[in-house]
Amino acid sequence: MGDIFYFCCRFARRFLPFHALPRPLRLRSLGLQPNLGETNAASILAIYRQNMPDEPDVWLTGKDVLEIGVGRTNGSCYQMLAAGARSATAFEPFRPLDAERDFQQCSVLARRGFASNGPKVLRVESLARLSSGAYDTVLSLAVLEHVTDMKSLASELWRLLRPGGCMLHVVDYRDHFFRYPYNHLLWSQKTWSRWLDPGDLPRWRVGDHVRIFGSSGFQIKVIKASSLDAEFAKIEKRIHPQFSERNDFDLRTAFAVLFGRKPGLN
Repeated sequence: MGDIFYFCCRFARRFLPFHALPRPLRLRSLGLQPNLGETNAASILAIYRQNMPDEPDVWLTGKDVLEIGVGRTNGSCYQMLAAGARSATAFEPFRPLDAERDFQQCSVLARRGFASNGPKVLRVESLARLSSGAYDTVLSLAVLEHVTDMKSLASELWRLLRPGGCMLHVVDYRDHFFRYPYNHLLWSQKTWSRWLDPGDLPRWRVGDHVRIFGSSGFQIKVIKASSLDAEFAKIEKRIHPQFSERNDFDLRTAFAVLFGRKPGLN
């Protein structure tokens, strides 16, 4: 019965116009959470700082930083400028800027003394317009799990990072119908693509990202990972055979932090 309910919910998410619903109702009905950039951009910078293995802020102070998938505001990039970044570029190809919420995020920092006439955030919809070797640091939070063409993204990040530059990606590998964090592993690729995929959940596992970044030339490693063992136990014996070659770590990982470096010296 649980699988049927899940299928029906996913089917509805796939084909019904949920984006036409009021946003609070949409979030509650799907078990989703609002983008932190819209509500608490300071927490995004805190997450990056907490997970970055380098010395405190050597990846930030005086650096040119690119954040991918920033959402409807540039709030986290404002935070990075206020914390000492030389420049901050916000890449967001899908969601238009919410000018009102963005202004609110900037105003929070202005009240704390951040100079609004200082360095500006560059917001772009395409990485192709950015200069090669322009960045010291690349960051993302809950973005890589949604990227369909990972090989192209990895190639672009390789182009954009300077030799010796680093990247940090905090990745959420759960099914993004969060009430069922692993249920997307129960279906064949054909069924998932045709009936259940909302269009931005290609079901990557952590091993996929490590492999793709590694093949692009990055020195890449998983520096943190966690699983939801009680939830995984509910579906473990019913995982679709197409995932049979995946190891246990790949299947169980619900959250991971990937750290990469482009070989060379700044």
